Amino acid sequence: MKPDRRHMLKAIGQVGLLALPSGAFADAPVANDPWPGLVTGIFHDRKLEDGAHIMALNAPVRAENAAIVPVSVRLRLPPGDQRLLQKLWLVVDQNPSPLVGTFTIGHKSGMTALATRVRVDAYSNVHAVAKLSDGRLYMVKRFVKAAGGCSAPMIEAMAPGQQIGQMRFREVGSFTAASPDRAEGILMIRHPNNSGMQMDQVSLLYIPTDVIERLDVWQGDDLIMSMDGGISIAQNPHFRFNYIRNGTKLIRALARDTKGMVYEHDWTIGKSST
Repeated sequence: MKPDRRHMLKAIGQVGLLALPSGAFADAPVANDPWPGLVTGIFHDRKLEDGAHIMALNAPVRAENAAIVPVSVRLRLPPGDQRLLQKLWLVVDQNPSPLVGTFTIGHKSGMTALATRVRVDAYSNVHAVAKLSDGRLYMVKRFVKAAGGCSAPMIEAMAPGQQIGQMRFREVGSFTAASPDRAEGILMIRHPNNSGMQMDQVSLLYIPTDVIERLDVWQGDDLIMSMDGGISIAQNPHFRFNYIRNGTKLIRALARDTKGMVYEHDWTIGKSST
């Protein structure tokens, strides 16, 4: 390439960059935006109201590892607002299977916060949609720069059957000092959560899909939450959530994967267990 042509192309590129609107690189791509179709497919075109004033969605702008992207949602209703969280959806728009999970909240749990780790397959908007007890749906979103998370090799190799389904739970204390009846818990499940898009590095064959598709967590006999999940939840599913203590001393969890395996465990509140 001649020097004068190279300089001309460089100048054209600089003009193009200057012509971009402020924040263009931080916004989700407009072309081929899947979100309108997802609103139809997941929410049946129900009205989704702007939830920025009542809920916060946190996720990294640029993920360190696309296979384990931390995402958290927290309800922040104004004082005196008695509405309860009834359902929560997490969606990674550009993933092959965009719906990360649907979380149904127990009506006595008082749950207002949830965190987990997801796979992100391409630069994408992440949406959180909450249904409150007023029957309305509220939506917030965040753009995450990550790619290849659904086909990335397993972070931790697992021998067939080795400790799969092992669960751990830890209560990490009161949610706030002013509300000693509120607690926060961390539930971890040892499971490959294979997406079906990962390749065995030895055989070079695709590893069959095997994910936790259902999870139920109770405090005594009261449901804290139920989850219907898919391939977008990261390996070794990890959930952090808050709840109101109901006076019982038992936390129970039951999980089922797509192979039909059932895993269950219970813990005495205040103790960690394997």
